[in-house]
This record gives sequence, C-alpha cells and structure tokens, in this order.
Amino acid sequence: MNNEEKKDKKDKKEKKRAKRAPLPKLDAERLLGEDGLRKLRMKSHELFINKREDPEKNLRNLMTFYQIWAHELFPSMKFRDAIVKTEKICREKRLNVYFQTLRAEKKNDQNDQNDKDSDLNLF
Repeated sequence: MNNEEKKDKKDKKEKKRAKRAPLPKLDAERLLGEDGLRKLRMKSHELFINKREDPEKNLRNLMTFYQIWAHELFPSMKFRDAIVKTEKICREKRLNVYFQTLRAEKKNDQNDQNDKDSDLNLF
C-alpha cells in the first residue's frame, strides 16, 4: 500500500504543475511592432553623444542604449544573441522595404528643410 500512496502523491504533484506560457519569439512581426524598431527610433532622441567627450564613453552610452532596447524587446535573450538574431531577421524582404521607406522619408525631410533654408536666403 505504501507504493500506491507514493504513486498517488507523485500523480498529485504532476497535476499541480502548471504549463509555462510559451516564450515570445523574436521575428519580423516583433521587430516591426511597437516595441521593436519604432521604439528604437522614437527613443533615439534620448541618446546623447557629445563630440567633445571621450569616444569610449560615447560608445559605452550607445551600447547601453541598445542593450536596454534589446532587453525590453526580448528579456530572456542575451544581448549578443538578440543582436545576431536581429541582424538575421533584418535581411528579410519585409524589413528591407521598411528600411527603404525610412530612408525615403528622411531624404524627403532633408529636401524640405533645404527648400525652406533656400527660401529664407532669398529675402
């Protein structure tokens, strides 16, 4: 009877264990989402790089900025692994199209700014 009681206790312990929720995967959807590249772009104004300071300090600030972003995006992955995975995902066509639109927007913004500056110089 002792063996049967032990088996019953093991069965109860096994039943009590809850299944873990699946970990989110780092994929193109996640990079294009709110916490992905958009968040990185929006928070980039918080990054301050001073030309007069030590370049090592500036690099440290930049790496810390990226580490925080990567940890918020995928907390269970190490920074190096997150960067490697992000680089692989960024080779996909969807993300290349996204980067092309960002570049086009930036170019249009610069052209608009140049037009405004040239208009001011005429007067």
